[in-house]
Amino acid sequence: MNHPLSPNSYQSGHSEQEGRVYQLGSGLQLNADTISLSDIGKDSKFSIRTPFEPIQIGSTDAYEMGVHRAESRHDGRLPEYVQRTADEELRRRISKAREDGGFVLLVGDSTAGKTRAAFEALLALSPEAKIWAPIDGRDLVSHIQDIVEPGSSSGCYLWLDDLERYIGPDGLNPATAGLLKNFRVPIIATMRAEQYRRLSPAGRRADEDSHEHGHYALGSRLLQQLDPLFLPRIWDANELERARRTGDSRVSGAADHAEIFGIAEYLAAGPRLYEEWSLAWTAEGNPRGAAIVAAAVDCARAGLTNDIPLTLLVDLHHTYLAKQGGDLLRPEPLDMALEWATTRHYGITSLLLPIRAGSMYRVFDYLPDSMARRGLAAKIPAETWEAVLEYAIPEGLSFHVGMAAVQHREWPVAEKAWKGALEANPIPARVNLGRVYVRTDRRELAKNVWREASDLGSLDAAIYLGGLHEKDGNISKAIALYLRGAEKGDDHSIQHLAYATPDDEESADWWLKVADSDTSGRSAFNLGQCYARLGDLTSAKRWWKSAADMGYSHAMHSYGLQLRKEGMAKEALEWIKRGADEGSTNAMVTWARYLIDQKQRDEGSALLHKAVELGEASGLGVLGYMHLQDGELAEAKKFWQRGMEAGNSISAFNLGITLEDEGDSVGAEEAYRAADCSKNPSAALRLSLLIAKQGDIEEAEINLRYGIDRAEGWEICNFGTTLIERGYQERALYWLHVAFLRGHTHSATGAGLIYARMGLYSEAERLLAISSRAGNSDAKDILSAALARQGRGAEAAKVLRLFGQGEKTVATSSSRKKRPQRPKRRKKR
Repeated sequence: MNHPLSPNSYQSGHSEQEGRVYQLGSGLQLNADTISLSDIGKDSKFSIRTPFEPIQIGSTDAYEMGVHRAESRHDGRLPEYVQRTADEELRRRISKAREDGGFVLLVGDSTAGKTRAAFEALLALSPEAKIWAPIDGRDLVSHIQDIVEPGSSSGCYLWLDDLERYIGPDGLNPATAGLLKNFRVPIIATMRAEQYRRLSPAGRRADEDSHEHGHYALGSRLLQQLDPLFLPRIWDANELERARRTGDSRVSGAADHAEIFGIAEYLAAGPRLYEEWSLAWTAEGNPRGAAIVAAAVDCARAGLTNDIPLTLLVDLHHTYLAKQGGDLLRPEPLDMALEWATTRHYGITSLLLPIRAGSMYRVFDYLPDSMARRGLAAKIPAETWEAVLEYAIPEGLSFHVGMAAVQHREWPVAEKAWKGALEANPIPARVNLGRVYVRTDRRELAKNVWREASDLGSLDAAIYLGGLHEKDGNISKAIALYLRGAEKGDDHSIQHLAYATPDDEESADWWLKVADSDTSGRSAFNLGQCYARLGDLTSAKRWWKSAADMGYSHAMHSYGLQLRKEGMAKEALEWIKRGADEGSTNAMVTWARYLIDQKQRDEGSALLHKAVELGEASGLGVLGYMHLQDGELAEAKKFWQRGMEAGNSISAFNLGITLEDEGDSVGAEEAYRAADCSKNPSAALRLSLLIAKQGDIEEAEINLRYGIDRAEGWEICNFGTTLIERGYQERALYWLHVAFLRGHTHSATGAGLIYARMGLYSEAERLLAISSRAGNSDAKDILSAALARQGRGAEAAKVLRLFGQGEKTVATSSSRKKRPQRPKRRKKR
């Protein structure tokens, strides 16, 4: 059985076990009886050379496909396969990919059983089918014509075990994936969870630039197009029960350790090898070997995920050995250290996998993944970064080192790595170099390199550059850059253009172009948002429902709120709860408020705290309001202060009211301004009143106009009353008339008083009469007094007689105070 290798790939290895095992560059092991040997290799006794050709699944050994070896005391037989809970869905997806082409990605921790599950699925579904199995990304690209050639891909799968090894500018990227998709090539891939978290949009740090929308280099762009299936490392109860019933003692025995380790993990001896390495740092152990392994682990973490040269490990291991005691540990000779590190333990695998006759090595991937999972991964030493870069740049490997440096937030290293990749990868290197410049506050340099990359044809660079122009307030330049890709049909450019376009009708037109093709539901949701702002709630509801059905949690929340407005309370709550369960922080806040209303305060409070931890500032406003209801004003102010600092308008508004009531007009003004008067009409009104009392009437009127469209009549009346007190009679008259037209009849009292002072008694009488009839006792008294002063006592008495028995006296509107707002959902996501 020949494993497909690039014609230029010559690999060799040696094993003392019966039946030689050869370690390939991909980390796969081949039995010597199934490979063809040639003496053309000059550096070793044996060399392997096989043509790039598809291999039949049914005649392929699982170990050749990358499955970790288990204990060999069973004559090298594979452990009996135990059905996983994810198998049914995995096989459904593979069947669909076989018919239509497309990507099936299985994600899980190292030794979770990903490769075995994928292999068993192929074996069950298509034992006669064949697979293409390239070594790495370059090998894939160099033979892509063979893969997509008409007839060659028919009935063949593309097998990409450890997908991260294939991703790169000269390997698998969105363009390559698009080509494979066009030819309907079914792709079966696995990926370690740690690598997926590093590259995926969901793993993007919360403090990354929001305009990037998860475009984390090539990996992010590729992965955001996929719907991965996750395979847990720890098995569930049904899986464990099946494992215990199996006839393979290795599997049933591994089930005894299931509370700590996964079955596949234990079978692959991951925990035992990790322990072996940890215990080697003693004078009686193998400290030099442990240091070499530690250097290899950090080289892998630093981006050398494939082969690591022995010379680099030898140079670096002194740093790690010195940190543990150096010569005091009486380290063993180098040849003994290498022998220990490369010896197969428990008949399974070794800590280091020898490549190319021992000149190159690869670390057992369980080690770095386990360290990351346990939180034990220390900072990579500066000496290691420097040495890795010195090796990677001339070898054309600095792209991956740059990716790793970004993950570790080593910006100077990332910058040097991307600069080192400029010649080999001019576009992606410039794109990523610009991101480093942004992270280190060198925006002009970022603009320069993104402009260069954009001129070279990079749509990503145009998007990033447009994002910077957006932040600078230069929307026209941003739109022009987004149009470059939008006119070519690039979905991401269209999405950014839709976000940036200020006109909702035009924005909706752009969102409509991608709403159906964007299976994440984000575009459909934003299209619904546009229609809602345009007042077309029917269309908004339809697109929110479409996005919700795609699984977009924020759309579930918006759709639920619309149903609630329409009186469909039960269905509305179901969608809001589902949105909260699916991760929408806005939905969490809304559902928490419902729980609180239902007297489930503990559950509601816990959910609010969870939303706040996830970055939902509106939750702070609700928590503050809860403390206010409990009479804990000091605690309420703390939450509102935090909310204001996080940009929550309602928290700022409520804090402003509290400070104003306490007489802190300076603090209140600051809070109202933080509430953003252009978006919070109530804050605009309160600020206008506060400023008017201070005598700055012009600014007060400017702020009032921010909230005039949504202001209630009594609020405008308050402003007019303040102007009367400040002596601005004519301006007061205007605002009182506005309040009167808003249906606030009591404002007629103030207007009538002004007309009376101006000697316009007939108009004054008319307005005061209107206000008196509405039950305002002040208007009745003012009108009767004015009539009496004019010698019209009979009419004055009539006013008292007619309106004295009217509605119960109502306090003047100027004495009303607005309570702190109960926080509502933020409009914009």
